[in-house]
Parts: sequence; structure tokens; C-alpha cells
Amino acid sequence: MSASQQKKKRRQDEGQNVAKPVDQKGSSRGTWIAGGIFVAVLAVAAIFFGILNSGVLHHWTTAATVGSHKVSPAMYNFFYNAVSQQNAGSPVEMLESLTNEEMAKTYAVYDEALRNGFAMTDAQKESLEAEIASLDTYAGYFGYANGQAYLTAAYGVGCDIDRYREYLELTQIAGLYGAAHQQATAFSDEEVNNYYESHREELDTVSYRTFYLDSEEEANAFADAAAGSEAAFAEQARQHAPEGEAENYESDDATLYSDQKLNVLPAELHDWLADPARTNGETTVVQSGEEWTVAQFVDNWTKYDDGQTIDVRHILIKSDETVTAEQAKAKADEVLAAYQAGEQTEAAFGELAKQHSADGNAAQGGIYEGVTPGQMVETFNDWCFDPARQPGDTGVVETEYGAHVMYFVGQGKSPLYNEALGALRTQELESWTNALGASMTVTTGGFGMSLTNKD
Repeated sequence: MSASQQKKKRRQDEGQNVAKPVDQKGSSRGTWIAGGIFVAVLAVAAIFFGILNSGVLHHWTTAATVGSHKVSPAMYNFFYNAVSQQNAGSPVEMLESLTNEEMAKTYAVYDEALRNGFAMTDAQKESLEAEIASLDTYAGYFGYANGQAYLTAAYGVGCDIDRYREYLELTQIAGLYGAAHQQATAFSDEEVNNYYESHREELDTVSYRTFYLDSEEEANAFADAAAGSEAAFAEQARQHAPEGEAENYESDDATLYSDQKLNVLPAELHDWLADPARTNGETTVVQSGEEWTVAQFVDNWTKYDDGQTIDVRHILIKSDETVTAEQAKAKADEVLAAYQAGEQTEAAFGELAKQHSADGNAAQGGIYEGVTPGQMVETFNDWCFDPARQPGDTGVVETEYGAHVMYFVGQGKSPLYNEALGALRTQELESWTNALGASMTVTTGGFGMSLTNKD
């Protein structure tokens, strides 16, 4: 091999061991692309989580469909929270089922209300807005900056003031219309009487006193000494109080059980206490396990036609943070003047109640039936049960709730009659509501349901 050939061979061999130059321009381009993709992914993620936390998706996606209504995750959260509070400790699956039932009934009654032209009164709308306005104050009690912060913490992301207002309007219209339907449901006296006779265990009440002793002899001596006098029974209880427990019997009411339904009476005392022939002060002694019970009959509420009640209508002008008591009174005076300038009939008063009252019975013309003495707040009660009160009387009274324009309807039915009537109306309302709810198809799931808060 010539020298030139050897030199050429060496160059070829050296070339095989020499790395090729790196394309610096191509490498920079690849790194930039990879970095750009990474930044873009981070940006998209940031935007997504920003939207997620903003509540926009909780407003506009669908967690459930109830009939023709699309229920957002935020709205679902309000329903679910209400159900979970009423059924604390229940499994999530049960709470979901109960939430579906509640949504179905609420939307069904709401739709029925709108179909029949039902609407909240101006006063009820103002009351709703006052409730929303009070959220800031309420939030402060729990350490939140404002009502919005409280709603988010309590119900979840997206549950803002506007969504809460929507929920309140929906549920209040459904509730008010349901109450109006219930009040308007009529039953004959015969139907009410038949219900009462077949449900006396749930309606009749009795008041009595009891004390427990270890021996029959001691119990009989107690009963004899206490016979005919509630004060004597209370004194005997103090004398026979176990050591260290005397202070528990200082009050005469320590041994008293008032207005107990017949169906919750102790089995060993039921028949004796429920006997309509019982009179005040009678005593008896019965064995209760290893103890002896001394019982004294006080009174009962088992007479269907007994009891004083009245029926009254009112128009509530509510006072709150935004309306002073003086302003409420002035408005009530205006409403009463409008009534006095008109027909001055019960029906006319009822129409004014529908227009102006902030109470829940506005749709029923402000009627309260079967009001018993002491049932209402003091000034309201005193006006109603004034011995001089006559049907058609009107006036204005003030309470802690605001100013009330009053209309006295007259004497009402007995308390037991009204309780039986109320039970019948409640049964009918439940049947009506359940039937409407059953007509609604409820579907849940999808991305919107994943945004709900079921903690």
C-alpha cells in the first residue's frame, strides 16, 4: 500500500470514531415545542379549574331533570341539603332517593300553582327579599364575611345569592299554594266526626300526676293523703322524695304530665285515665314492675263539643331590618282605612289580605280558624278574646312580628273538631301532593351530578 493510500485509510478509520456534529437548530426547536405543550396544558388546566371554582358550571350544567325542568348542580344542592338536615345520619343512597321525591313534589305543585294563576303577594315577595338581605347578618354569626360566603360554605360552589333566591321562590310558591289547597279542602261535619271517633286515641288528651314508691302500703297511704287535691299530691311527693332528690320536687308541676295523647299513656294506667267518668283529684295505685305507681287524674280533653275557639282574619305588615315598627303601623292604618272605605265585608277583607299580608296564610285571605286562648302572642290574643268582641270588628294590633290589621269572624268550632279537620286536610294534602309528584319523571346523572355537593 502506497503512502498516499495509507494516509487515506487512516483518515477513514478516524472518521468512523468521530461523532457527527449536532444540529443545534433542530434541538432547540424540539425543546421549544415540548415546553409550549406543557405550558398550554397548564394554562388549560388553570382555566378549567378557574371555571370550575367560579360556579359557572354549577349554574348552567344539568344534574337532574324533573319533568320539563332542568335542575342545576347548585339547585340540586339546596334540595339535597334540606333533605339531609331532615334525615340526618341516613345513607347517601336514601338521601338521594328522598331528594328526588322532594324535587318531584315541589316542581309538580309549583307547576300546578302557575297553571292556576297563583302568585306570591307583594308583601310575601318583600318578605322573601328581606330574608335574603338578612343573610349577611346571619353569616356574621358563623364567622363568614357575607351571605355569599356563607352560602358557598353551607351548600357548595355555585350556590350564590341568585340561585338561593330562585330556590326560595320555587319552594315558597309551592308551599303557599299547597297551604291554600289544604285550607280550601272542605269536609262535612259527618266526615269530621267519623274521623274523630275512629282516631280518638290520637286526638283525645289527658293530664295527670304520678309518683313511684317501693311498697304497696306506702303507695296507698300516699294516694289516700293526696285524694281530691293536686296541691296535696305535690306535697306528698315532696315528703316522699328519695334522699338527695327533694329539690327536684320543689315545683308543684314536678309530677304533672299535661295534655298527653291517649296512645302514649303508660299501659298500666291507660284504661283508668281514659275512662270518661274520671273526675279531678281521683287517685289510684297500680304496680309497675317492682315499683308501685300512685296516679292522680287532673283533667281530660275528650269532649268533642267542648272548648272555646274563635276564627279571625288578619293582614300582617311585617317589621324587620328594613321596615320599622312605626312604618309597619302606618301601613296597617292605611290598609284598614282602605277596608273601611270599601264594602266592609269579610270577603273584602280577605281580598285585602291576599294583596298586602306577609303571613303565610295570605292566599287564604288571612284566616286563622280554631284559635284557642293563649295560642297567639299576647296583644293578638287579647284583641281576639276581648269579652266585648263581636263578628265584623276590625282594628290594628302590634306584635314583635309587625302590625296586624284584624277582622273578627266569630266563634269557632271546638279544638278537637279543628284538630280532626286539620288531620283530614293533612291526609288529603299528602295524597294530592304525592299524586302530583308521581306524575313527574326524575332523571339524574352525567357531568352535572358530579358537581353536586353531598358531604
